[in-house]
Order: sequence, then structure tokens, then C-alpha cells
Amino acid sequence: MQGFRCELPGRISSRGGLLLCGHHDRQLEDRDRTVLLQGIVSTMDLCLMSLSMRRDTERMKLLRFQRAEKAQELEEARRNLRLSESG
Repeated sequence: MQGFRCELPGRISSRGGLLLCGHHDRQLEDRDRTVLLQGIVSTMDLCLMSLSMRRDTERMKLLRFQRAEKAQELEEARRNLRLSESG
């Protein structure tokens, strides 16, 4: 993406003052989702290292399960981002 205006033909959307074609709009959404999921997984990792959490085995099991789900979502988001950046 160059500058503030996309010159590619197709559907145009406005995002935070940027005018983007459909392709670049999806690419930005994929990038945002990837960054968000990276933060969620990192936060869950910190929670899993917490001593107070380790004492509650049921909560730890639940958190591990939820972290695994978010890690899968992150991998899918990364794949989508790679596809949108290459195409």
C-alpha cells in the first residue's frame, strides 16, 4: 500500500481516513486480526506462568484449552495474511 489512496480498481472502502480497494481492505483486516491474536496468545502465556493460576488446576486446563484454540486461530490468520500479501 502506498500513501493514503489505493489506485487499484474495484470496491472502495474508507478505513480511518484511508481509501482502499477490496484487496487492501481485506489485507489490513488480516493484519489487524493477526496482531490482535498475537496479543491474546501472549497474554494467555503470561497467565499460564502465573503462580496463583498454577494452583487452580481446573482453571489452568481451561486456559490451556482456550490458548490452544486462539493459537489455531492465529495460525489461520497468519495464513490468510500471507495469502492476501502475495495476491
